[in-house]
Amino acid sequence: MEAVKIQVSSCNNVVNEYGEVLKFGAADIDEVLPAFQQKLKQAGIDEIVAEVQKQYDEWKANQTQKQKEG
Repeated sequence: MEAVKIQVSSCNNVVNEYGEVLKFGAADIDEVLPAFQQKLKQAGIDEIVAEVQKQYDEWKANQTQKQKEG
């Protein structure tokens, strides 16, 4: 996850900002949820998801190769 370390930190900040409000329903969800999602996008959530997918795909390919060799 080193490749997206800054994005992870930024997204954690967004979650800290909105987490309690969303968890306890302390605000209008129709207003808060879109703002939360937009801030996550701005913070780099898509880059994090892409990096996790890349790492999983590499791991899975490695596992498949090991099974073929074994």
